[in-house]
Amino acid sequence: MKKSLPPALIALFIQCAAFCCTLFLFIAYQYYLLAIIPIWVLVITQSSLASLMAIWLKTAYWWRYIHFSFPVAIGIAISFNISNNIFLAGFILFAVLYWSVFLTQVPYYPLQKGVCESVTTLLPNQERLKVIDIGSGLGGFCMKFVSLRPESIVHGVEIAPLPWLISYLRGRVAASPAKFILGNYHQLDFAEFDIVFAYLSPAVTLDLWQKASKEMRPKTLLVSHEFPIPNIQPTQSFGATKHGKITYVYAMR
Repeated sequence: MKKSLPPALIALFIQCAAFCCTLFLFIAYQYYLLAIIPIWVLVITQSSLASLMAIWLKTAYWWRYIHFSFPVAIGIAISFNISNNIFLAGFILFAVLYWSVFLTQVPYYPLQKGVCESVTTLLPNQERLKVIDIGSGLGGFCMKFVSLRPESIVHGVEIAPLPWLISYLRGRVAASPAKFILGNYHQLDFAEFDIVFAYLSPAVTLDLWQKASKEMRPKTLLVSHEFPIPNIQPTQSFGATKHGKITYVYAMR
């Protein structure tokens, strides 16, 4: 199921299944014990069942937190009579921040300090390289990289509108030569770049490898932070941080 259906549909199925189970327990409890279950017991039951189903179906780990939080948010809204406008504003904010995350399966991951510095040590000194950060988020990697290697051409591509806008404004304020593109990395030709840096998610690493191996030139580098390419031996890896995160380097042939 997880491989054939979009994550958003799987999430809808999980919430519906958890709701049916909770409704059954509510009816059974009321019928046999002649008592009504408190609303928050129902909410926590719904949240817990949805989270357990997400774990059982082996969805991406962040889904279990979303599944638990969703019924709780509804329960809070009902209990405190919160205006629907607040939830609408929250929905719009998350929509522009995590644009198409339900389809791409790539949430926002903040990059740890020191990763960019480690990547630059792989490169020949004073050589003008063209670098792309796919899923560039708030633009930290690109701006740091171009400050360390000002002779290089550094681009970032980000599909979510709000992070892209923030990175664009950060670049303008800092007068950084890094350029930020709003769009999907599938629209790019990796043959244009000497280094492709990615901090995405395990759900898309194989797709990334297929595109890179098809388009990237020999001796160029694909760098994937934290998430290795399945069944592909990296040329080298480095930088196990205190959080246990490693950067994997693949030299294209």
